Amino acid sequence: MMSLGKKRVIVTGATGMVASEFIQKFKHQYDIMALTRSHDMHIDDVKVLQFSLTDFSGLRQKIIDFKPAVIINTAFYLSSRSSISEINEFVESVRFTNYLLDAISSLEDTHWIEMRSSSEFEFFKNNTPKEKASYLYSIYKSFSSNLLQWYSSQSSNFKVTELVLFTVYGKRSKGKKVIDFLIDAIGSREKVVFSSGIQRLDFVHISDVLAAIKHSIDFQNERIWVGTGTTKSIKELAMLIESNSSSLNVFWDPARDRPNDIYYAKAPIDLNDEWLAKVNLEEGVRLYLSENHGIGTD
Repeated sequence: MMSLGKKRVIVTGATGMVASEFIQKFKHQYDIMALTRSHDMHIDDVKVLQFSLTDFSGLRQKIIDFKPAVIINTAFYLSSRSSISEINEFVESVRFTNYLLDAISSLEDTHWIEMRSSSEFEFFKNNTPKEKASYLYSIYKSFSSNLLQWYSSQSSNFKVTELVLFTVYGKRSKGKKVIDFLIDAIGSREKVVFSSGIQRLDFVHISDVLAAIKHSIDFQNERIWVGTGTTKSIKELAMLIESNSSSLNVFWDPARDRPNDIYYAKAPIDLNDEWLAKVNLEEGVRLYLSENHGIGTD
């Protein structure tokens, strides 16, 4: 049953960190339909639809009947390995986006919020970023975004917001991130091996990502660069974690660096319209260690 008076929102990739955190935070503010390929998933007070790409027709009609005002698309297979063995996963992600776009193309006044990745861009210290894929994943993700732009060009009632996410942290997720591997190294008996650690990244807390999504729903911006506008190297992040916990048993191995690794990514926040991140990395690391690992709670 639809909740009267609430804006109807479809959230894809419901098991992922960004989607699941958004659903939990806003499920009483919006009438949410969560889409997932996971079986037997249940979220209190949220309609969950499990789907298969081999049988999308039934789901298509349910989406049309739901008449969403907003689609928040976080679903895409994520990998930095650039392995040909993952092509099928990337293609399925693009297919899902295409099917979903086709399903909502007949609806009026639809606002699509697309999660893009900073790995789809090349960043310069004093210039506007340009589109350039770092990984095979990034190429397919950009293709999916091009599909979205084509569909939106077919209708004046179809609005699009792109949220370019930088290095998100702040909650545990199925796929470990660099901050999680560093935390694993706290007091570890065995050395945890990293690459050189010189890569300078823009680390953005999950609470700021959720705020950016909410801002997009309210103001329908064309694009938000979801980062802090500052960078830290992975080595500097390790030192920050160490200063809030205890020694990290890590080994920095430059031989593990890859030519296509991202060595510099900073959100050009001066291009944003009003939205700015609020949680700096120092505060965010303390929160993450406290809330998810029980470190620094005394």
